[in-house]
Amino acid sequence: SKWEAHMQAFAAFERNMPEVIDLHSIPWPPEGDLINLAGTREEDQKKRLKDLVRRWHPDKWEGRALNPAKRDKILSKVTSIFQRVETEKKKLGL
Repeated sequence: SKWEAHMQAFAAFERNMPEVIDLHSIPWPPEGDLINLAGTREEDQKKRLKDLVRRWHPDKWEGRALNPAKRDKILSKVTSIFQRVETEKKKLGL
């Protein structure tokens, strides 16, 4: 699935973080259902949400070596994803 491919790509990104992170080097999550939780247990939903909050929290990205020319765009996109995660949390009552 697109989600599985994203998870694998992001794990590889974290293992081999580029010296300077550019917009195209970040494995962005697929569009649409960010959490992709249909049919999963509540415990698994909470774990995935916790992982996504940690992964996409803007503060985590502030300290990374982002390409200065793309920094604002990267942080804007990260913030947008983080807001999607927060929206999903609220929908699930978490």
